[in-house]
Amino acid sequence: MNKKGLLEGSEFPTWLLQLAVLTAIIIFLSAIIIKYRSQDLNIPELQTEILTFQLLYSCLVDEPGIINIEKFTENNIKNCIKKEKIGFQLTLKDLNNNIIKNQNEKNALILMDLIQKSKFDVCTTMQDSICYTKEQLVNYKMNNEIETGILKIEVILPNA
Repeated sequence: MNKKGLLEGSEFPTWLLQLAVLTAIIIFLSAIIIKYRSQDLNIPELQTEILTFQLLYSCLVDEPGIINIEKFTENNIKNCIKKEKIGFQLTLKDLNNNIIKNQNEKNALILMDLIQKSKFDVCTTMQDSICYTKEQLVNYKMNNEIETGILKIEVILPNA
């Protein structure tokens, strides 16, 4: 600067550089927020994850992470999972894909005020509903031995 307080040609105002950096940060953060807010929320997948968590950590277990086959019944599951307008079907298989246990003898869909019970493949028959299937590797206790198997969870929700 010269004596009159005017900028000379070689000096660059630092406030201009700070303003440019601040503007870039604001634009970057705005882009992140806009991208985050525009993401779709996959409700059936989220409901299935919540259902899986409830089953594996409260409804079907005596010991953490080990399914008790005796608790794998329709009445026990209905008493534990208290959700409306959701249907689900559970199947426990061994690693050779042999069915160990269904939630009931008829392999019927457990429904919470959604539709009538019937025996059918959940995710291919219900065209007017949203369906999500998840298979989870689990441990289960049968005849006092801990085995490894696959818990198949099919969740069906009304199309909103």
